[in-house]
Amino acid sequence: MAADTLPGDIVSGLEPSELVEMRRVAPFGSKVPVEGIGVITRRQVKRPLSPEALASFTKVRGKTFMLKGDATQGRKTRTLWGELALQLELSLETDGGEG
Repeated sequence: MAADTLPGDIVSGLEPSELVEMRRVAPFGSKVPVEGIGVITRRQVKRPLSPEALASFTKVRGKTFMLKGDATQGRKTRTLWGELALQLELSLETDGGEG
């Protein structure tokens, strides 16, 4: 995914507890410095990554890509849906809504 991760894409895997909107992806020598903003916390994330680490992310949404929920996309996709379900359940519990 290193070659096709662009600013504006939302990825899973950069932060363990939330999705991150990529702000900057710029190859620099053997590392790829990335900057992003947490979708929920709006916390800034900056890390130098190897191309292999960047390739391990799961793109959730991009300019030309939207995750469709296809279970055949592999274990990471199912894990991502589990994370999103947990976040929704927690938000319903905190605002008094019923699931």
